[in-house]
Amino acid sequence: MTVAPPGPSALWPKTGGRCSHGAYARGMARPVALATAAMVCGSAVGLGAFGAHGLAKVLEPAQLQTWNTAVHYQLVHGLAMLAAVLAPLPQRTGTAVLHCFGWGTLLFSGSLYLLSALGMKFLGR
Repeated sequence: MTVAPPGPSALWPKTGGRCSHGAYARGMARPVALATAAMVCGSAVGLGAFGAHGLAKVLEPAQLQTWNTAVHYQLVHGLAMLAAVLAPLPQRTGTAVLHCFGWGTLLFSGSLYLLSALGMKFLGR
């Protein structure tokens, strides 16, 4: 005889099975935040594959290393965003954390992508 794992109401009995804490416990905000974190991670994997297979013959080794650094940091930030969504943080704190990681990813990794792919030297090197 198998025993089923406890349902959500066993985890949060006072709220009828709904999580009452966490950065995105209410409404549609949590699924959107999860989807955003997943897209950041998924696009990092795709851009990494593009760099390894599509740009390896086009870019110089230093440019390719810059591209790989951008992919690495994008993936790490995407995982941090996922952790922030799942962490039991107050909603305002969780929102602030996700916005900081999102903008940081866009600005840092984005500038590295531009630097390596387009050779925009004013961004570095």
